[in-house]
Amino acid sequence: MLFIKKHIIEVDKPKDYLSVALKSSVGKIKVTEVENGNLFGRMKNTTGRGFNICSNISFKTNNGKTQIIFINEFDTYTNIFTVLTALIFWIALIYKLINGSELISFETILFFIIPIIGYIISKLSFNIYENEAMNMYQTLINTDVPN
Repeated sequence: MLFIKKHIIEVDKPKDYLSVALKSSVGKIKVTEVENGNLFGRMKNTTGRGFNICSNISFKTNNGKTQIIFINEFDTYTNIFTVLTALIFWIALIYKLINGSELISFETILFFIIPIIGYIISKLSFNIYENEAMNMYQTLINTDVPN
């Protein structure tokens, strides 16, 4: 996948308590249990399609402390859309260059730069949404009584 970020949070609370706390609903995040105690979280974007953050959450226990490992990434729809957009523009650019378009013209530069701008916007959006998701997870972890 294009955008992946890993976080490790270490707390003094037991794994069972943290699992229940993370499954408590808050705002836009829904967390469900997948298998072997691993959790899957999804922060849904409410303003359109795509830009949903998917989180794989696992636990490790060492010396009475529990490590929560979050691996956050964009959903498949957003990754496919980003890659297809770049491919379409660059294939169109190659087609124009093969058919005799000048290398330094407005159209060729535009077809080259638009996917790069899209990638930068997607990366910035990922950082913003991912930080928001981690703040919500942090709130769930720090609550004294799970919902």
